Amino acid sequence: MMPEKIGIITFHRAENYGAFLQAYALQTILREQGHRVEIIDYAPKYLEQVYKHRHRITLPTDTVCQKFLKFFYGCYMDLLNFGTIRRRQKYFASSQYHCLNLSPASAHTFEELSASEMDYTCCISGSDQIWNPKLTNGQLDPAYFLAFVPSSIRSIAYAVSMGGPSLEPTYRSELQKYLQTYTNISVREGSATPYLEQLSKKPVVPVLDPTLLLTQKHWNNFFESPRFSENLSNFIFVYSLAGPFQNSRLGKNSVLGLSDRLRKTYNLKRVIYVGNGKDKIYPKETYIPPEEFPWYFAHAAFVVTDSYHGTIFSLINKTPFYTIQQESNNTRVADLLTSLGLRNRLVSSASEITTIHSEIDWDTVEKKLTVLRTHSLEYLTKAVMNTESIEGVTSVDSP
Repeated sequence: MMPEKIGIITFHRAENYGAFLQAYALQTILREQGHRVEIIDYAPKYLEQVYKHRHRITLPTDTVCQKFLKFFYGCYMDLLNFGTIRRRQKYFASSQYHCLNLSPASAHTFEELSASEMDYTCCISGSDQIWNPKLTNGQLDPAYFLAFVPSSIRSIAYAVSMGGPSLEPTYRSELQKYLQTYTNISVREGSATPYLEQLSKKPVVPVLDPTLLLTQKHWNNFFESPRFSENLSNFIFVYSLAGPFQNSRLGKNSVLGLSDRLRKTYNLKRVIYVGNGKDKIYPKETYIPPEEFPWYFAHAAFVVTDSYHGTIFSLINKTPFYTIQQESNNTRVADLLTSLGLRNRLVSSASEITTIHSEIDWDTVEKKLTVLRTHSLEYLTKAVMNTESIEGVTSVDSP
């Protein structure tokens, strides 16, 4: 098998644990297969602004008054959280530099990207929600569809997500045009397959997120222990994107309310809370570098999360968990847990859990996950090597 030189484009610059770790995982898998791999260092201004001024985010549908109020509120919050924001930026910048093999040239616009010289044999639209216009400034960013890649370079989509099973009709013709350039298309959510097949007139294969292609052993070798890890034991880990009291899940029905129930039920010492905007640890506040993030899932007694990748790292480490459903993740989390026979671990509110069950048949889950991982790796290998593709697996019966 001749090695390829591969360029990956994804949300690698996002200050988000899942985004960073999925980029690292896809890069690592392809390197282990003998390929030379670069993350194409595309950092659009709109994505930088989301994390640089996370409290000032406006929507295209906002009125002038709403934008005005958000701007001044954002300025106030940025000043209030200046230390938090700077420390977070420092941690992610360091991880990106040390763990990702970035392309020599950076680009902030599609035009800059198109002007770059490339010597790749194939390019991959990597995983994450890079086809979700809600995350790309209200439009489909042609960069994430590899529209800058010459026709002589093969284009592959691996485990891409639109954030749901379909997009609004206004994006239909543009999406249909972009899909024609791909030789292979695979998605993270099986529920998106019919929609994309109809538009592309090509096979669309559901595959695993790159983080699930790496085994628990690999992640154990990757993560770093927190400086104070010797003082951490017998704890519940909460990873929440929405925040501890968001989406009207107040009191006992919030992620923290559920974690407190679990702490009392299992006589655990503490609850550690990490959010996606402001990280907080009880009783001490801290900020967690991406390399430490998997450690908490590996050492927690129980996990409560509302995150897709929070669910994934619970699965990888065989840690009992509950995922509280968000509107933004209902499809991808439900698809994943259904394929593994764990749909009952996804709840719309903590109030649904009348009886807490920590027992999960991990042997059965691991067997199903192994089948899905094998098919996903085979698909990726054949797509990169330009050989005949294989069909994906949307569900697995218990052996």
